[in-house]
Amino acid sequence: MSLRTRLTLAAGGAVFVALAIASFVIFFSVRSKLHDQIDVSLFQSAENVATKTSAGAKFGAKLPPGRYPQGNKPSLPSGPLLGKTGSGFFQIVPSVSVALKGDTSPNSFVPLIERDARVADGVQPPYFRDVEYHGIAMRLYTMRLGSSSDGIVRTARTLTEANGTIGRVRSLLILLTLAGAAAAALLGRLAARTVLRPVRGLAEAVREVTSTRDLNRRIPITGRDELGSLAQDFNAMLGALQESQRAQQQLIADASHELRTPLAVMRSEVEVALRKPLDDPRQRNLLSSLLEECQRLSSLTDQLLTLSRADAGVTRYGREPVNLATLVGEVVETMRPLAEVKQSAVVFRGEGTAPTMGDPQRLRQVFYNVLDNAIKYTPSGSPLALSAWTTDGAVTVEVADQGPGLSPGEEQRVFEKFYRAQRPGESSGAGLGLTICRGIIEAHGGHIWAENQPGGGTAFRFTLPLTGTPPDMVTEPETASAPPPVPNERS
Repeated sequence: MSLRTRLTLAAGGAVFVALAIASFVIFFSVRSKLHDQIDVSLFQSAENVATKTSAGAKFGAKLPPGRYPQGNKPSLPSGPLLGKTGSGFFQIVPSVSVALKGDTSPNSFVPLIERDARVADGVQPPYFRDVEYHGIAMRLYTMRLGSSSDGIVRTARTLTEANGTIGRVRSLLILLTLAGAAAAALLGRLAARTVLRPVRGLAEAVREVTSTRDLNRRIPITGRDELGSLAQDFNAMLGALQESQRAQQQLIADASHELRTPLAVMRSEVEVALRKPLDDPRQRNLLSSLLEECQRLSSLTDQLLTLSRADAGVTRYGREPVNLATLVGEVVETMRPLAEVKQSAVVFRGEGTAPTMGDPQRLRQVFYNVLDNAIKYTPSGSPLALSAWTTDGAVTVEVADQGPGLSPGEEQRVFEKFYRAQRPGESSGAGLGLTICRGIIEAHGGHIWAENQPGGGTAFRFTLPLTGTPPDMVTEPETASAPPPVPNERS
């Protein structure tokens, strides 16, 4: 779950809880007020009826509506009296004990209970209760009629209007709670979007630095809050990393430059010594081994210098139309004698490919390295297959060998600096050739990868765009001559 979503849920949840608590308080307060008002009106009506009854007043009372058997209709003076007030009903029961014995008619008002008799006797105080009369909810109040009788006065009021008001209040509060929570969540999401904008900028910068390894990227500082301080610290970290990388590249470049001269002198002296007649074969073998090591160190020095220049962004690339099929064909013809030494046939298919823009000298170096790598790992007598074709606006080149293949997880690691896998046929290289190849291909806007073939062996493939020039390529050709093709190693 993203931080923006969590902030949205937190804002909506907090407002929902607050509104829910407030709604509960308001709901129960409104319901209590309505009930209190009803109880007060019932109490006042009962007091008025009791007072007027004690004063001898006569009410226009009548029996509850209904059908009575002929000759069995009770008379008003001796039975309960039922009347109507402005806001409800009242009932006068002169004698509760008599009424409890004979109140069995289904047309009577709310039946009496034993508690009514205790109220009439003065044993219990007046009370309120909720009842139903013919399916209608009512609030009923019962009090004693007078101190010298066992009669009671009951007042009642329907709860239909009050319950309707309470229901409307409940629905309104639920709607307001949900709408308020939704509005708070929406506003929280909008606020989170604004607040997290610097965080998104920081995340984009991190992804860009991770993918491009460009330490020149900086984040604009828009405030002095915690996010601004974080952006400032991140920029400082990038600056420190950039300075460290620059110092490392400078160290490698300086060391390479310093090593090239003594290595060239050593190689020249060994070559001169080998031209002279030597009587001891061991001396010749020793000088030959020393010459081989000098050549290997010279090659490693050139590779380190090439990588340091590429990492520092000072490597220059030419920009001209290049037909990859023609270029690969020339490399194949140059490397064919080396393949014939291992009795390996090189088969190339690449007619009809469209030209691309690039530096032919740098691309030739890539083809030399990859093809030399394939020859080294292909068993004697096994063929090598090279293909070039045009598809989807790009030119793809494939170099497939019949070697031992790559171990799981090595498809990406073979392009790392100084990575060398332990396997039969491993060369004595330093693990920089494929790194250089990847840098050249990516500088041309292409992509290189390796994968095992179903029948055995490894296929190296890379693509280059047909038209246009990547923005990071320098258009001026390099004035100094490019280093010669460096034998590459897979591991």
